[in-house]
Amino acid sequence: MNDDLFSVKGKNIILTGSSGLLGSAYARSLLSRGANMALIDIKPNQSQIIKNEFKETDTIQVYKCDLSKPIQIKNTFKKILKDFETVDVLINNAAFTSKQAFHIKDFKNYETHPLNLWENSFKVNINAVHLCIQQVIGTMKKQKSGSIINISSTYGVVGPDFTTYENEQLFTPPGYAVTKSAILNLTRYVANLYGKYNIRCNTLTPSGVQTKALSKSFVKKYSSRNAFNRMAKTDDYIGPIIFLCSNASSYMTGANLIVDAGWTAR
Repeated sequence: MNDDLFSVKGKNIILTGSSGLLGSAYARSLLSRGANMALIDIKPNQSQIIKNEFKETDTIQVYKCDLSKPIQIKNTFKKILKDFETVDVLINNAAFTSKQAFHIKDFKNYETHPLNLWENSFKVNINAVHLCIQQVIGTMKKQKSGSIINISSTYGVVGPDFTTYENEQLFTPPGYAVTKSAILNLTRYVANLYGKYNIRCNTLTPSGVQTKALSKSFVKKYSSRNAFNRMAKTDDYIGPIIFLCSNASSYMTGANLIVDAGWTAR
């Protein structure tokens, strides 16, 4: 048995959205297993805390970047490639979520959903994914290896169940679902185009993660939609992300790894 099959030790991994709920969990898990990491976020405070937790190692760097701005993406990746030289894994995890949407009167009304929020979803959730891939693909081609992991959502696979949002101060905006669906075909496109260079590109599709901010009524309604009758915990996605980063997924490309307790199976 190959004990190194699921190893990420020594791999250079770029992670966007590293300060978020799942992003920070991915970062801590991969760092604890010996990965070298470039953490990217528009608000890198949490990422800096993670760096301080692993201060005994110099294999972690934090970069502030607004992924809605192409020039910042280009400049940030230029710094990363100078600092790390090679790239083994790119995890496109960042997503646009705007608190502004919930301060809009009748924020659940699709007919009056602001165009700027729709456009911002595309800038971060799909344009930035495309641009980040462009920044690393040349390096991966020279290496003749690499793993690109794009994070989607169950709402990119099936339509949202709007009954779970009834009587809740919570909603999923249309731009989120549409862009998370677009990621699936971008993944397939890149996988087919660059497979000859031994570069694989896959999607990881998580479902909703339970947090203290969610109401009990929402958690109950959401949980009833899946086979395990509970929302996900951050730990539920550590195994899948390690699998996709490691050589254990070396024959997997263009695929969508759905981890949703059967939400999309119903």
